[in-house]
Amino acid sequence: MWYSIGSPLGYKATLYLPTITFTDLTEKSQLSLSAYEWMNVNIKTKKLFDYVSIMDELIDSEEDVQLLRKGTVIDGNYQGQDKAIVDLFSNPLQNFNADIF
Repeated sequence: MWYSIGSPLGYKATLYLPTITFTDLTEKSQLSLSAYEWMNVNIKTKKLFDYVSIMDELIDSEEDVQLLRKGTVIDGNYQGQDKAIVDLFSNPLQNFNADIF
């Protein structure tokens, strides 16, 4: 999905967000992949972490999830609740121990 944002100075920015499909395994998969990304010294850019961080900034409420569903950024039915998606992105590093980084 593409989002274009205009500014008062006349600049335009476009943000492309790939579709993410949520299932009951999404949370565990996200945590596992994030841990792998952080612990693997051969991975120089933390793309999953960057994506999760952007989603954390965009999602603050169930209404935000509904807007992203409407824009085809979010797909699937994660535990049947938009609240579960809000909770997943509300603190993406809550299960990590900061000392290991």
